[in-house]
Order: sequence, then C-alpha cells, then structure tokens
Amino acid sequence: MQIPSLRPTYIIGDVHGHLKKLVKLLQDAHLIDAEYAWKAGTATLWFMGDFVDRGPDSIAVLDLVMRLQSEAAASGGTVASLLGNHEMLLLAAYRFGRRSTGLGSNFLTRWKQNGGNRKDIASLTLRHLDWMAHLPAMALVDDYLFIHADAPYTLN
Repeated sequence: MQIPSLRPTYIIGDVHGHLKKLVKLLQDAHLIDAEYAWKAGTATLWFMGDFVDRGPDSIAVLDLVMRLQSEAAASGGTVASLLGNHEMLLLAAYRFGRRSTGLGSNFLTRWKQNGGNRKDIASLTLRHLDWMAHLPAMALVDDYLFIHADAPYTLN
C-alpha cells in the first residue's frame, strides 16, 4: 500500500520570463516572503519548464528558481524543475548560434523567432547553462509522469 505524501505540492508551468507574475503567484501561495525567500518549509514546488523567452526577465527567473531550490532544500522542502522546449532552444542558440538547423534556418534565428531576447543570451553564465543542461526531460513522481507538454521529445 502506498501512503500519499502529506507535504503540500505545487506545480507551475510556462513562466516565460515574467518575474513579477511569478513572484506574485509564489507570494499569494505563501511559498516565498516579501524578500522572495523560501518560506514554505517542507512543501514541494515543481516547475514544468519554459522559464525563459517572451518576457522581460528570463535570467532573473532562472536566478530566483535556482536560489529557491537551495533554500527549500535547506529547510526540508523541494523545488524541482523540468526542461522545457524554450530552455532547449536557448541552449541550442547559445551552443550552435548561426549553424544551420537543417530546416532552412539557424539555431539563433529559431530561438529569436520563439521569443528569445539577445540580452538574455548575453547575460547567461556557466552556472545558468549547466543548471538548464542538467534539467530532466521528465520525472516520475509517485504515480504521475511529469513532462513539459510541447517538448519535441514528446512527439512520436
């Protein structure tokens, strides 16, 4: 018999660089305080990917989520994240730039067409790149499979 976890679990998807909206959502759910610090104790927070692109604060979103991951762990909580297709596009644009995608375009152009912002790619650090590159594509949590819905690896 499987006993369900008594720890509250929260799931958020597709932040797309909107830091202010994310902060409001996290504060309204009592997961962070006025200084954006983790205050949810042993709660679990899952992000389903797509932290970046389209919004004005992609790098700040990455910084916040990465910091909350450490803060939650220190208080017995969990902040976990999946790789979204926009992180994949950003990583490819950073790594391969103007190389051809084989689809009549290059990686940088593809990323920009999907909401990429040049200031974001210029602000990436090795820490950001390493963190995104190590995000899992999917996760089995209890009896649930978590996966980012528009990830290219979900296609047959």
